[in-house]
Amino acid sequence: MTNRKHRVYDHRIKEQIVRSRNPNLFPELHIRPSTARSWIQQGLREVVSLHADGAGEVVLRDRISTLECCVRILSAVLRLAMVLLRG
Repeated sequence: MTNRKHRVYDHRIKEQIVRSRNPNLFPELHIRPSTARSWIQQGLREVVSLHADGAGEVVLRDRISTLECCVRILSAVLRLAMVLLRG
């Protein structure tokens, strides 16, 4: 019995391979030819996502950006408090 890792690929990669019908479309990803051929044979499958139009991703990126800004500010305040407590 072989111990192969189960690899998971982004649905957009699968979609491009199926649409192009080229199992060697992304050689840098080292996708097994048999895997790519099975995707082509099976065709496109339904993809379930949070938002079909991708708007949710934009909202999440904005939220992440806002939270990262808050983290930077709070980190600076904490460093300042530590300096004042030591001094």
